[in-house]
Amino acid sequence: GDGVNLMAVACAKAAREAAGDGRFVTFCDTAALPLARRIAREPGAAGATVVDVRGTTLAIVDKLHAVLKRRGATSKTIVVACGAGALLDAVRLAAALYEGGARTLLIARTLGAAIDRGVDPIARRGASSVTAPPLGLVVDYAAIPQSARDGLGTLVRDALIEGDEFFDGLETLS
Repeated sequence: GDGVNLMAVACAKAAREAAGDGRFVTFCDTAALPLARRIAREPGAAGATVVDVRGTTLAIVDKLHAVLKRRGATSKTIVVACGAGALLDAVRLAAALYEGGARTLLIARTLGAAIDRGVDPIARRGASSVTAPPLGLVVDYAAIPQSARDGLGTLVRDALIEGDEFFDGLETLS
């Protein structure tokens, strides 16, 4: 729909403008494939690749590096990760270790991915400390069920009311 198109255009534009070489590569999980395909049609795109991170080991880094190399990515290329938390973490790690480190743009499509990466911007959980903060975090609220979005709204409201101690507690839990 129009929401997917607008998000795809905005994310592609942000990635293209931030990239030192004007290019970006997109990785996604199966659920995010329609959005990733739409992003990959924008100028500067170097394709979209579906990644299965179930039962992931560090071998995924080699697979992602092979795709980046095949698509002509450099350390100046932005790597877009679109999907659930495990995919975002795997792509961030691979990007950080690729040719001295490539920047990432994260598109969270689950409540867990949105909260983990929003509350803990460096996303230490499930990722290495070698990863740089992402260029940005976009939350695809349309992909998150309404009941979960209500919970996210409550979490943000409570965090704003409670302040730093509440955020520290959330960070500890993550």
